[in-house]
Amino acid sequence: MPGGQVSGLSGEQFVFIRLGRLREQIREYLGALNEIAMGLKPERAPEKPDALRLYDQCKSTGLPLVAGGLLDQPHIWLMEYEACDQERKRFELINEANRRGNASQAHISDRVQPN
Repeated sequence: MPGGQVSGLSGEQFVFIRLGRLREQIREYLGALNEIAMGLKPERAPEKPDALRLYDQCKSTGLPLVAGGLLDQPHIWLMEYEACDQERKRFELINEANRRGNASQAHISDRVQPN
């Protein structure tokens, strides 16, 4: 990794690309669960993304994850945690609006802002 480059990308670019992919995986996972719940997809639940699994474990136990290499770079794990939290809240808001029968709330995504 000469000059802090990973495959021609800076470390920061690599992390942000990875976070974007993580957000996509979480959206696909939660979207698939919604489709299954609505009877639109008679399939098994997809595999939960690893970062979301860790996020859910930390949220349910109230304990932070600090072991391993993440201890040296907790900011990267915290960004993953934040991405999981934001996507989970986004889907909760969408589901809440759908339960209320108010599908015209087009600005739901404006209520959850990435930092």
